[in-house]
Amino acid sequence: MSDDHRIVVGVDGTRSSDNALRWAAEFAAKTGRSLLLVHVAHEAREAPGPDNPLQSAEALVAAGYPDLTTVGVAATGETAVQLVRFSQGADLLVLGRGREGFLPLRLGRVAHRVLSRAVCPTAVVPGGPRGFANTIVVGVSDSIGGGAALRFAFAEATRLGADVVAVRSWSEVQRRLGASAVLALTAPDTWESQERTVLSDCLLPLRRAYPSVPVRSVLTGEPTELVLDREGQNARMVVVGCRRADGGRLPRLGPVASWAVRDFDVPVVVVGHPAGSVERPADADWCDKLIAAQLEPQR
Repeated sequence: MSDDHRIVVGVDGTRSSDNALRWAAEFAAKTGRSLLLVHVAHEAREAPGPDNPLQSAEALVAAGYPDLTTVGVAATGETAVQLVRFSQGADLLVLGRGREGFLPLRLGRVAHRVLSRAVCPTAVVPGGPRGFANTIVVGVSDSIGGGAALRFAFAEATRLGADVVAVRSWSEVQRRLGASAVLALTAPDTWESQERTVLSDCLLPLRRAYPSVPVRSVLTGEPTELVLDREGQNARMVVVGCRRADGGRLPRLGPVASWAVRDFDVPVVVVGHPAGSVERPADADWCDKLIAAQLEPQR
């Protein structure tokens, strides 16, 4: 299994992990990718071995997708740190949403830490079976993070033969400027026209790059998270960008991404963006070496 076109999913034998695994397997099968299952054992509690959750995870995938290339890897250490390391070179990292019930506790500690540090786009999958339309909903922003989210959404829509619903809201701008004279002196029609231009300009290069992808744009003054939630109710996934670049000292996730991964009833993909040019790490092939070492006894 090479670094190219790999989906990594964290497995731990819980119900939320199984939900994420089913979604990741279906997504990998439909997009022609391989699947890497990672179980991280805490050094003080358990050691990787034949009786860890990898066996049940591999059996679950084999039952539904027997032709999918799948490899299970056991690692030891801090779960979030190891999953972030495995995100190097992956197309997507998939996690289950750790908890249900009381809203502030829905996103587990590991998932939150991984979202704040993962190198590749990261999907958080909520619990429960659901049907969906072949649609990807994406938040549109003229920021670097917004551009990264759009590129991911259109690329995956091409692989899936899916439609894209592009949502642009100016509610956050309204909140920032509401107390100033700028917004007060701008007629609603003029403001809407300006925002429609921003939406069109953001989508234009993606429409040109992916002409076969059907696109429906939504321009609104409602809060972004409410519109994304409503539009995404029957979607395959909702895609949002990070507010700040990777590796910064300030929180990477903005309020929209934080709310979406915690509260939405559909898988949410958070797409980060680098602070600058990123060089390939000297040990970038460490993951392939680890997989080969673990497969060697089977040969």
